[in-house]
Amino acid sequence: MSESEGSSRLVRLLVLVRHLRATGFPSLARRYLVLNAFDGVMASLGFVAGYFAGGGASAQSAFKGVVAAGFAMALSGLLSGFFTEAAEQRKELETLERALMRKLDGTLLEESRLLSVALAALVNALAPLAGALVVAAPLWDPVAGALGGAAAWASLAVALAALFALGFVLGGLRPRSLAYGAAFLASGLIVILVGGA
Repeated sequence: MSESEGSSRLVRLLVLVRHLRATGFPSLARRYLVLNAFDGVMASLGFVAGYFAGGGASAQSAFKGVVAAGFAMALSGLLSGFFTEAAEQRKELETLERALMRKLDGTLLEESRLLSVALAALVNALAPLAGALVVAAPLWDPVAGALGGAAAWASLAVALAALFALGFVLGGLRPRSLAYGAAFLASGLIVILVGGA
């Protein structure tokens, strides 16, 4: 690749990033990230609480269950995020094409919308998986071996801390952040109470 091709690609990438910002993608991605990580943590928290309350004793079995659920949520998030965003972006692009009375195929606007679809699907997939893996980490064999019988409690504690952090981030690092964090934490405690009953 020549130097001029490289700089041309860099300029094109910068324009795509500017278009992504103009379409509001960063706030959409943040919402998808928090929403889906929350789902991953909550589902995993419910599984861990129910598994151990129901007499499950193997941290490794719980680990495998949480990781499997995390991958299922990731695949679900990838597909639902891709198809939902693709349909919405296509509809918006067609509306814009009608208003401009011309096709926008191959334009930077179309490319930025396609990139937005791919990135949204990726965030939609990785966020619940990350949430599940955070909850599963204390149950992983080497960690669970070091923690002994406290692995389940550590998993629950990590899940609650993750929920508080997600709420705090959703609150926008403002005074309401503590209230959001507390609300997310309380929802996790409810899951433990219901799942552990």
